[in-house]
Amino acid sequence: MAILKQDRGTIVKFLLKVILIMALCSIAVIFVLSYISFENAKRSSEGSVVMALEDATYTQLDGPKDGQEIAIFKTSVGEFRVALYREFAPNTVEYFVSSAKEGKYDGVKILLGNNGVYSVAGTEEYDGTAMEHEINENLWTFKGAVCAITDDPTSTDVGSRLLFVDSYEFTDTELEQLGTLATNYGGEEIIRTYIDNGGVLNFAGQYTTFGQVYDGMEVYEKLSAIRFNAENATAEEEITIESVEISTYKE
Repeated sequence: MAILKQDRGTIVKFLLKVILIMALCSIAVIFVLSYISFENAKRSSEGSVVMALEDATYTQLDGPKDGQEIAIFKTSVGEFRVALYREFAPNTVEYFVSSAKEGKYDGVKILLGNNGVYSVAGTEEYDGTAMEHEINENLWTFKGAVCAITDDPTSTDVGSRLLFVDSYEFTDTELEQLGTLATNYGGEEIIRTYIDNGGVLNFAGQYTTFGQVYDGMEVYEKLSAIRFNAENATAEEEITIESVEISTYKE
């Protein structure tokens, strides 16, 4: 009987040890899974900048001021003019202006897009010039915004690719859920501003806006109005940017 009691004691101690090891392993697994979830969440937010909406201004909706830098886009379907905002995106504007003067955009085509929502112009391949984002509360992806775009969310390649923002129309259901949208995107005022002025809200905080169309919007709209392949968003019609001239706005 003594041997049996001793064996039982040994078994109990062994089981307790197993239970303790399993508990520690469970805690370790939970920690690892939590860490992985956190890292995935962090990675999913990379490239999207959270902006302080209490400091938001809508400068681009006021139009250009006398003496402000502008870009004149001459295309195969007409001309449109863009106000540039060097004070808010100095590096992006500087690179864009230098590239335009070098003729880097001459002859490039509309490559990608989504019917009436946006279009992308530039060379077939990126030129490898990486720049940090210059995203702030002063410039938004309203209709007519010109942005730098790249496949790499940690940098921009304004030299070879330009994003022309047109407009995404909110559905009736989305409008009915305005409160939820306001919570998700940071306030009702910015939602209302997008509704009133057009644009693509999803692009906010992802791409550097550095210019805004102020003249020739009917021509600009043609860029995203051409037919795009539904599967890969490639352009099925040809529109060419013939040249980009840098000038100054005169009232």
